[in-house]
Amino acid sequence: MRSTYFMKWTMLSFLIAICNISNGQSMMQINTGSNDNFTLYTFNYNGPDKPNMNEGFWTALKDGSEVCLNLTNSPKETRGNWQLMFCIPVDEFSSSDAGLLLERPTGSLHLRGRVENWEGMGKYTFQESAKFKNYLQSQISGELDDITMLKLFLGNMTKQYVSDLKSLGYNPTAKDLTKLAATGVDIPYIKSIRDEGYASMDLKMMSKFYIHKITPNYIRGISEAGYTSIEPNMLKKFKIHGVTAKFIQELNKIGLSELDPNMIKKYAIHDISPGFIKSILDLGIQDWKPKDFIKCKLHGINAERVKYAMEQNEESRNLAAYIKYLKHS
Repeated sequence: MRSTYFMKWTMLSFLIAICNISNGQSMMQINTGSNDNFTLYTFNYNGPDKPNMNEGFWTALKDGSEVCLNLTNSPKETRGNWQLMFCIPVDEFSSSDAGLLLERPTGSLHLRGRVENWEGMGKYTFQESAKFKNYLQSQISGELDDITMLKLFLGNMTKQYVSDLKSLGYNPTAKDLTKLAATGVDIPYIKSIRDEGYASMDLKMMSKFYIHKITPNYIRGISEAGYTSIEPNMLKKFKIHGVTAKFIQELNKIGLSELDPNMIKKYAIHDISPGFIKSILDLGIQDWKPKDFIKCKLHGINAERVKYAMEQNEESRNLAAYIKYLKHS
């Protein structure tokens, strides 16, 4: 399976890095994309003397209807090492005695060497399309170096995609396009998020929304629970930490209907459920603040312990006072 394929090559990348460290090199790993399009790992790959990614070695394994490829430079390379892994549908390749060829608007990838039933190994070359590069230079800002063009190739960037972005009011940079290509963000997704009140959100955050699977339905659910037009970065944090519309609705039902979004996020981080809060409030607590429940959780104070504290001081009904008592008792 694809995940097994990527796992094997990730382990190989790690072993190469260890070899480089033993030879006196420092290690720097950058994961520039991990999704259905491609995954890139680099080691000690920085500075002006970076290795050329337009040529190197390839291996391929067939996985169902896809060819899963690993591109790399020589392990003996002294300027840095990298591993590039991706899967492409078989029907996008053309095959000949010389190897495999993948052609896209951004360029062409030639895989020369031994090939049998879409599997094999050999050397590769990537030839960027000068025509497409010239088009991009007239439409976007930022450097279009060889690694950027290769990423755009693997993300299957097209003129239509760039044109659609600009028609929506965006002025994408080369970095924006590579991120969109890496994560596989399509135009319908961008339009659907804009329609939910995020038309002014930048493309960098749009990519993050896509990575974390923030859908229009998710946004609408949070809005219907009482949090409309929530700030994009906070909405992203909601999704990361598992905040759902149901979670918010249950908080609303027990009297916490106007919480600051950051407090809701903290509740999710510390696994503070509406049930946990309700069990404490049901004891008859009259004076409390939202942050008190976080303190309870952090100090291992549950409803049973609060009840014990109340038995020692029935007049207080102040949760902060009970927490202080239990912390020092």
